[in-house]
Amino acid sequence: MKPFSEPFGWAMNRLPPQLLMACITACCGSGMLLFGYDQGVLGGLLTGRPFQERFPSLTTNSNLRGATVAIYEIGCAAGALFGFFFGDKLGRRNSIILGMIVLSIGAILQFMSYELGQMIVGRIVTGLGNGLNNECSKAHHRGRAVVIEMATNIFGVMLAYWVDYGLRNNQTEAQWRLPLALQVAFALITLSMIIFLPESPRWLASRGRIAEARDVLHRLDNTPEEKARAISVDVQMNEILTAIEEESKTAVGFTTCFTMGEQRFFQRVLLGCGSQFMQQISGINLITYSPPLYLGTALSSVVLKNALSVKRCPYGFPILFFFDLRLRC
Repeated sequence: MKPFSEPFGWAMNRLPPQLLMACITACCGSGMLLFGYDQGVLGGLLTGRPFQERFPSLTTNSNLRGATVAIYEIGCAAGALFGFFFGDKLGRRNSIILGMIVLSIGAILQFMSYELGQMIVGRIVTGLGNGLNNECSKAHHRGRAVVIEMATNIFGVMLAYWVDYGLRNNQTEAQWRLPLALQVAFALITLSMIIFLPESPRWLASRGRIAEARDVLHRLDNTPEEKARAISVDVQMNEILTAIEEESKTAVGFTTCFTMGEQRFFQRVLLGCGSQFMQQISGINLITYSPPLYLGTALSSVVLKNALSVKRCPYGFPILFFFDLRLRC
């Protein structure tokens, strides 16, 4: 679908800049909510009688049970690597569309599973689709947008726990098939939004589609006075073109991430990867993925797990008011 075809053009011609940016953030947030939901949904299903009867090997083999839950992350890593190497060829918008389609296929494989092998393949395919998520935002809004996305991710984990809890007394296979099927619903919500939203102006400019990039910037700029708006768009466009030109003059490849220089690429990689590494090595995913294994299956333990998920949700929101202060290095 070309950027100015319907329904893209319909939305671009009718939505004001603030609402268009809000829709972009909501679309990204929907994808992150789905990511969180995927993280939390299977762990709460492991102790259900219908699930155990369908996959009895998971009740006796703890290694296999852990691998079935965690292999979703392998798919996410593969999807992220695919986006790293091919994302610029596809474009941000097309990457999300492809990711949601792949994720839906994986979710269908999961909730239609009758054998463990099919469930494992579905987990991998779902992760692969989720690893292709992207975002589009102004530089001075990007920090806040990332915080919103991560807060939405935690909300997705919480939602998965409560959906599992709500179906705990259903002793049919709907107890585990319905929560897994809801993944498709969230993917369709993201898809239904992304088809109305613009491509990244930077990606358009890098492909020589300058007029289209300029129009997207114009639609996203909320400067009230038209002349000032045109100047603002020109400034942003010149910054993008200058950055693209500088990149084209410099041999940039994968190994550049591990070099130091004026732009301190390796330091940036260590900061980004190090914070994520420390988060994961803390053991947080033990709580996220398999809460019944350490809290138990009693009703009081399940309620405690869900209460903990509710407690985690509000912590991200205060950062919204402080993240964009000029305290970042």
